[in-house]
Amino acid sequence: MRIPLLVLALLPHLAPLAPAQVEPEPWPHEQSDLGTHPAVRAALPNGMRYAYARTIGDDRARIWLNVAVGGLHEGPEEDGLAHLLEHLVFRGTENWSTERVDRWAAENGLISGPDLNAFTSDRNTIYLLDIPRANERRVREALEILRELTTRPLLRAQDLDLERPIVDAEESERSGPDADAAQSFERWSMPGLRSAQVSILGSEASRAAVDIEAVRAFHRRWYRPERMTLVMAGGVPDGVSDLIEQAFADFAAPDGPAPGPPDEGHLDLTRSPDLVSQHPGCAATSLYVLRARPAPFVYLTRERIGREAVEAVALTAIGRRLDALVAAHPDTLSAASIGRIGPGLGYPALGVLIDVAPKDERWHRAMALVEQALRSVREHGFSEEEVGAATADILRGYGQATREERTRQFDEAADWILSEAQGELIDYELSSTTDLSEAALAEVDAARALASFLELWEGEGSVTRLALIGDFPDGPSAAGLRAAWNESQRASVQAHSLEELPEFAHPTPPDASYEVFRTYKDQNAELSWTVYANGVELLHSAQQGQRVTVGVYLRGGRRGLPVERWDVAHVAEATLLRLGLEGHPTDELDRMFSGRDVSVELEVRSDAILLRANAAHEELVMQLDLLVAFLKHSGWRQEDFDDWRSRYREDWEYIASTPEGTTAVRFYPELLIDGGKGVVADPDRADAMTLDELRGWVEPELQTAPLRIAVWGGGDAEEVRDLVGRRFGALPERAQPRLFVSSLRTSAPRHGVRRTYELPAASNAAVVLAFPTTDARVPSRGWGLTLLADVLQVRVEQRVREQLGLSYGPVVESNASRVFPKIGLLTISVPAAAEVHDAVEEACLEVVRELVEQGVGGEELERVLAPRRVAWSERYWMDVLDGYAGGGDGYQDWLDEGSFLDAVGPSRINRYVRQYLDPEKVSVARMIPKEK
Repeated sequence: MRIPLLVLALLPHLAPLAPAQVEPEPWPHEQSDLGTHPAVRAALPNGMRYAYARTIGDDRARIWLNVAVGGLHEGPEEDGLAHLLEHLVFRGTENWSTERVDRWAAENGLISGPDLNAFTSDRNTIYLLDIPRANERRVREALEILRELTTRPLLRAQDLDLERPIVDAEESERSGPDADAAQSFERWSMPGLRSAQVSILGSEASRAAVDIEAVRAFHRRWYRPERMTLVMAGGVPDGVSDLIEQAFADFAAPDGPAPGPPDEGHLDLTRSPDLVSQHPGCAATSLYVLRARPAPFVYLTRERIGREAVEAVALTAIGRRLDALVAAHPDTLSAASIGRIGPGLGYPALGVLIDVAPKDERWHRAMALVEQALRSVREHGFSEEEVGAATADILRGYGQATREERTRQFDEAADWILSEAQGELIDYELSSTTDLSEAALAEVDAARALASFLELWEGEGSVTRLALIGDFPDGPSAAGLRAAWNESQRASVQAHSLEELPEFAHPTPPDASYEVFRTYKDQNAELSWTVYANGVELLHSAQQGQRVTVGVYLRGGRRGLPVERWDVAHVAEATLLRLGLEGHPTDELDRMFSGRDVSVELEVRSDAILLRANAAHEELVMQLDLLVAFLKHSGWRQEDFDDWRSRYREDWEYIASTPEGTTAVRFYPELLIDGGKGVVADPDRADAMTLDELRGWVEPELQTAPLRIAVWGGGDAEEVRDLVGRRFGALPERAQPRLFVSSLRTSAPRHGVRRTYELPAASNAAVVLAFPTTDARVPSRGWGLTLLADVLQVRVEQRVREQLGLSYGPVVESNASRVFPKIGLLTISVPAAAEVHDAVEEACLEVVRELVEQGVGGEELERVLAPRRVAWSERYWMDVLDGYAGGGDGYQDWLDEGSFLDAVGPSRINRYVRQYLDPEKVSVARMIPKEK
């Protein structure tokens, strides 16, 4: 797991012009017999490696500079130093100041965070630049920036003083029960290894003890050319090798020998074998069973691929059993999964990890169920039907992956090539190695699958280790956990028989007539708008790729209800899919679709009920059938509805105690709707709600509401129209769009009053400032308010994070309704410790006052406009789809936004500043963690 951080730097003086030649590190594929992707891999005379690969149809380029240094390379007095150095590097160089880098990024359409970022792990530090519309000039300048930042940072003492409190705030915001639980798992699963003990962020005390000379010494020691690999993928320009050489060839290592490898520690699976670790407030509880033995790391080879393919059959078959176990015992298990582990770099062990999520405090029963399922495999083996089903799942996955490989996007390509730079994985060519797996799978039977699993599970030296980690008030001791595992083995187990699952099929209706209403075609896509005889509408875009996205929009959504009954919509969103279908409960659906690449998600928006799906091309027919089934044959099972209600109060209380949940269920409703009612059902209202009340609103919406379908991908337009028509075109006639005039009479955000709320939070503290604005029913108004939020984002970051170090991650957003009049909020959310809430609030209000007094300047506006224009050009499909589904002309709306971004000036944004940013009309929520 990589933790997003930022690290860079090298010599603070110019490198000599004639660096000595250095032998570069070998690539992982050089130690394997696999074919690799046709990336160009080379090295400069100074030992720095580079690799690049062009991907079809991309005009973006991703550049990653990997430096082989991380937390493991820190000495006893250097805890967190690599991360601290990262912050200092972004304080600029003599040639590239922070302001110049920011200006370059904005002018070239990069957004700080997604497009300009860095990541640090225990072994590596990666610097990332994503360049929109890449060309020779932009790539050359990006390489120059990376070279400057990593080899010539200023590293000034005054910047160190500024960065310490920022990293302190980052550590505070990343702490909490979930982070503590994750750290407990790592230390338990990798006993004795330093990688499980390293703190990438360090501590406030370790940062306070560091001086600038220590930072410079760390920089000189580790940031050497032979420890660097530059990776590029996407729209790579011609002559990129020359550009890399121009930027880095004169970069030389400092005098003296290179530092030796870090102390890795020694894995000892027998030390502290079991763990019980309680973390009150943690999101979930997990029960882990780890069966592992020490094993050396071996690079992927042809022989290993064949062996692991057979292991995959066994683990997939067991995974299917665990899925059925969860479905059969919903009162005890939330989830259960099994997976192969290691050996890999940093984890010298081989074995199996089982992850179980027990319900409530029923860990004892959950453990027994899983142990007995595993023992049934070991004692009775697999059935041939199980092996056949598991093999089919794996082959289906190979086929999909091989097809997707041919259209692999630049970010995926960069990920794989980067893994080679880190020495972790081989960027092998899947299409040329799948045959190795298929050959092994062709020979696998129940006996071979069992033998493979037993070798994996019971290999010489294997140790079983148990852990219970999470939020449970009365858990066992570690000895009690082991005793429960041993006790479960006393029960006898039966051979598992695979039940025949009923087929899921719907009769194919006759052809439905349609009319192609409109067709759009430009450089982004070809879109067709089709209307069927029953009023169902289809928007289709024949995009490249191997997956199909389907959205079923039932127009109406929350605005089809009076405001005081919005909680019915919330309950519908939470329960509809849980109620299954008329002939198929949800656990049966889970078994039926196990291994099939189909899914359904439900969202009740203010303007539509949305059923969303994402499927493989070959599953499109099944996916459409499943969506139609939920429209025509929803289950409405009383027992499932009652089961949801029985659990809702506990879920609601947890959600309402988190910063995000507190804002959603207590703060925003109080600002928007009198009494805070309606948006989210409170537990008392949920207890009182009946299935008939829910069904009375939802069922007519499913059966008759105006229906629009969006299909992105799926191949030939005529074929998609026919598939959709045979299913959706045969539904009952749809109603005409409604105006919803009466239901739009809702309370506007409160103006003219300043309120402060102190609200309990589960873990991290935060401050939220909310300014009432207005709606975005006029699209240009919504775009303008978003730009105002962007301007505020930059200013708040500079004041709260960069200057004062009060918080690492402030976020400014405009939330303006596209449906309800005068409903809108501009919010400033700042994760921050409770003791600095006063300072955070005052700093944010000071930024607002300065903006009101000074206004937005042209250069400042242009800095936020540049990345917005790039995002607009790349959000084409989603913007068109979203606008279309809401009832408008999404294509025209998208064009209008582009025109707006080209024409908008400071005067419009300043009008919004004067109109809405009044510090005397702000509402403030302070989230304070509950005492444990």
